[in-house]
Order: sequence, then C-alpha cells, then structure tokens
Amino acid sequence: MTNRKPFHALTAEDLMKRDVVTISAEMSLQTAAHLFSQEQISGAPVVDAQGRCIGVLSATDFVRWADAEGPGAIVHSTRPVCASSDWQVLDLEMMARDEVR
Repeated sequence: MTNRKPFHALTAEDLMKRDVVTISAEMSLQTAAHLFSQEQISGAPVVDAQGRCIGVLSATDFVRWADAEGPGAIVHSTRPVCASSDWQVLDLEMMARDEVR
C-alpha cells in the first residue's frame, strides 16, 4: 500500500521540481525534447541570452508537433516504454532540429 496524498490535498511542491529547468531559445527542439525526458518534466520556461523569460515550451507543444507531422512521429514499439507521459513516446530522433525560439 502506498502512502499517497489524495488528489485534492496535493500542493505545487508535490507536483513540481524546486530547481527550475530552463530552455535556451537557441536550443534545438530535439535537445529540448531530450531534456524534458531526462529531467522528467512536462514544461519549462524559454529564456533569451540575458536570462529573461520569453515564453514557455510544454509537452503539449511536442504533441501538437507530432499531430502535424503525422503518424510516423510516434514510435510504436513492443518493448516497454518508461515514460511519465504520452508525449515521451515520440521518436526524438525525428524531432525537428529547429531552434526553440
């Protein structure tokens, strides 16, 4: 039996990381997707060269990209996938190399 809090009792601390992961506007989309997967995050602020927040990149943005690219953007595998969300089954190697900006 797990000792989990009921949904209504969750706080931001339960759901978010204390150390904020930021994405550089110059970072490629592919690298950003790898970072999301590695850090097990679903979104991050995008910062410019001066460290100012200029936007937010989210897992939803990657899902929209996959929808626009068609069924080939999703990897269908018979091996178990360790992912915290559906977007992480995207073929990250197929991800555009365009900059996040």
